[in-house]
Amino acid sequence: MSCGRPISTEVVEGYADDMVVSLILCRFEELRLAGCAGEDCYALAGRLDVDLDRAVDLVGRGCAPSLALRILL
Repeated sequence: MSCGRPISTEVVEGYADDMVVSLILCRFEELRLAGCAGEDCYALAGRLDVDLDRAVDLVGRGCAPSLALRILL
């Protein structure tokens, strides 16, 4: 399973806790590699309903993580 595609809250609720943690950690690492840091990076990683590829693209092009989060929500 890819950690980048958006997943609805209803679907995530059916996942085991360890799967959710694994997805968040995977997303966090992808964002970190794109230059994301701080609390906003954690917030983006934890929003499984956000398209990670779009978030990584925005951050990688210099968009502040807080702004990327606002754009993608």
